[in-house]
Amino acid sequence: MDNYSDSQNQTSTQIRQYLVLAVEYWYLFVLAILFSIGFTYYKNKFAYYEYGVYTTILVKRQNTNPELIAGGLLLSPARNLENEKGIISSYDMINAVIKQLDFEVSYFLDNRIGYDPELYKNSPFFVILDSNKTQHYNIDVKINFIDEYNFKIEIPDFNYSNKESFGSYIEINNFGFVIVKNKNFFNESSIKKSYYFRVNDEVSLTKSFLSKLKTELRTEGSTILWLWTEGKVVQKEVDFLNTLANYYIDDRLAEKNIIAEKTIEFIDFQP
Repeated sequence: MDNYSDSQNQTSTQIRQYLVLAVEYWYLFVLAILFSIGFTYYKNKFAYYEYGVYTTILVKRQNTNPELIAGGLLLSPARNLENEKGIISSYDMINAVIKQLDFEVSYFLDNRIGYDPELYKNSPFFVILDSNKTQHYNIDVKINFIDEYNFKIEIPDFNYSNKESFGSYIEINNFGFVIVKNKNFFNESSIKKSYYFRVNDEVSLTKSFLSKLKTELRTEGSTILWLWTEGKVVQKEVDFLNTLANYYIDDRLAEKNIIAEKTIEFIDFQP
């Protein structure tokens, strides 16, 4: 009985000691809570995520022999699924797709610290490049809206800073362009915010999308080709895959038309 009472007293004493410490160092608990809230806010606001998107293409199985017609004229080499995977993930095809898409200029919101989100198809301004001038790739051109008519432009790589107006022609170091207000997304909240744009190198952009594109058969023995890619902007990746799939289908259709035309020509010239 005495041992039980001693144990209770010891437990009560320890609890009182912890309470005294908690009261004495209360500010540490407050700081810990504030730090947790601040860290969560920072993570949600500035962290970025990679999103995966995919599409599928039905590839018709080809005969194993090349297509030949009378007289031994070779019209088309045999194609198999591995060949199709190589074609759709080739540099030439990816490059052709990139040229079709509006990926030449990327727009960003400048958060100054943390992650700067890309404003794909929702930037409050867009850039019209002068194709007769030298394109300076992968340099940041900073834009700060002063009001609905004017903005401040800075190019740190050129040590350049100036006040400009929308629609005016800008040329620095043979780098020429016009900045136009995007009325669909420009509003009062856009003013006083910081943005920047970047002109992308076509070769580097092609290699970037080529490196992250994955092509696999959906199931073993299937002729359904599975295309997968990932990126920070979902809609941009979706547009890329859709355009790639459509380009591949159109390319195969064009090839079939050529084969049909050659077949007809050959037959017409036979005695």
